[in-house]
Amino acid sequence: MNKIHIDRSTIGVLNAGGVITNLDSAVTVLGEQGQTELAAALTRFTEEIAKSNDLQTDKQKQILEVLSVLSNEVAAPREARRQGVVRPLLGEISTLVQGTAALHELWGPLKDLFGSVFGT
Repeated sequence: MNKIHIDRSTIGVLNAGGVITNLDSAVTVLGEQGQTELAAALTRFTEEIAKSNDLQTDKQKQILEVLSVLSNEVAAPREARRQGVVRPLLGEISTLVQGTAALHELWGPLKDLFGSVFGT
């Protein structure tokens, strides 16, 4: 655990509902499944969202919540994954990070990695 490192002053605000804890668990599972590139990209993106000064807190939370759902789906056994929820969620994050150059740059490769897992 604790693969995702976020400043203590920020984590309390963003971890409502255990979102960061959930993402951290997904990163651990992905690493155990051999999906190390996806795990590393997810970790970096999550950390960048948390420290972004370009996003308001509510937008940070929204991105992290959507990312948490995606991460749960990708970490689930293949037969348990809900393919129908993935494409809209990928699009939602794309929309939310528009206008934030650093996050948009990180999101493109991460989105591709999610897409390769889900075949989208």
